[in-house]
Amino acid sequence: EFLKDNGDAVAIMCYEGETSCTLGDFLCGQPGTEFSLLIGPEGGFSQAETALCADAGVQMVTMGPRILRAETASLAAVSIVLYEKGDLGGRSKSCQKLR
Repeated sequence: EFLKDNGDAVAIMCYEGETSCTLGDFLCGQPGTEFSLLIGPEGGFSQAETALCADAGVQMVTMGPRILRAETASLAAVSIVLYEKGDLGGRSKSCQKLR
C-alpha cells in the first residue's frame, strides 16, 4: 500500500544486498527533494519484500559495508539525505558538481 500512495516522493530502499549504488551517489543524480526511505527490520528485508519493491520501481541503495541496527540506520540515512541535499551545510549545488 505504501508503494501505491507514495505521491511524488522517490522511494529508496537501503538494502544490504545492494553493492554498486550508494545512497549518496543516487541522491546526487536526483533533482527532487522528496524521498521515502525504506529501512529494513532486524535480520533485513525478505526476498519477497525486495522483489515487491524492485517490481514497483523502488531504487535499491547501499549505505556501505556495515550492518546497522534499524534505529541507527534510519538516522544515518536521513542524515545522508540532508547532507547531500545541502540541508546540513554540506554538498548539494548538485552535489558539488557530482563530487
